Amino acid sequence: KIQEQVETSGKIIIRSITWNQQAQELPSIETLREDLFSPGYFHVVAVGTQECEKSISKSILYPCKDNWERICGEALGSDYELVRGHSLQA
Repeated sequence: KIQEQVETSGKIIIRSITWNQQAQELPSIETLREDLFSPGYFHVVAVGTQECEKSISKSILYPCKDNWERICGEALGSDYELVRGHSLQA
């Protein structure tokens, strides 16, 4: 569906997000879908987070963000695919 839209229009619509989550509980899939991602509208969604799932100090020791990547995938749906997940340290 997304590829079809791009081929028809000749345009790519990108959503770029940066979000400091301050080690708060992850939002619900519904919240992500409604307030952040708008699945089906954007062709590419790029998300950068800070303090995702854990505090800064815990993220240094445990950089994995599997839960975050999973709920993002569920919120966006099967028309989207994770291209790359990566953790950076300050």
